[in-house]
Amino acid sequence: MKSKIESEENAVGKITSQAQQIQEQIELLLGQITPLKTELGTHIQTTNTFKPELDHLENDFRKANELYNQFSQVFNQANIKFIQQENKLKSNQQTFTYKQSQQEENKTELKVQRMT
Repeated sequence: MKSKIESEENAVGKITSQAQQIQEQIELLLGQITPLKTELGTHIQTTNTFKPELDHLENDFRKANELYNQFSQVFNQANIKFIQQENKLKSNQQTFTYKQSQQEENKTELKVQRMT
């Protein structure tokens, strides 16, 4: 019975020692957390200070992006019209060149016919 009591006393001593070590670790961690909380508070204040500016910049960016998209759409439409007109012009030039060559052929043919 005596050894059982001694064994339990040893176990209680170990548990008490472990509890003290854990308490010391908790105190050490709390000491490390306190400056981090202060630093976090500073960062939060800084963030809150600049948040309205960031929100304003985000709004400006959205508006600028919308304007860019509108200008891009207008440019693309104008570019399509330009290419269509350019293609029409090329087609008309080809037709004109073809008709000119036909006219020259017809003139040559007429001269030949008049000579005979």
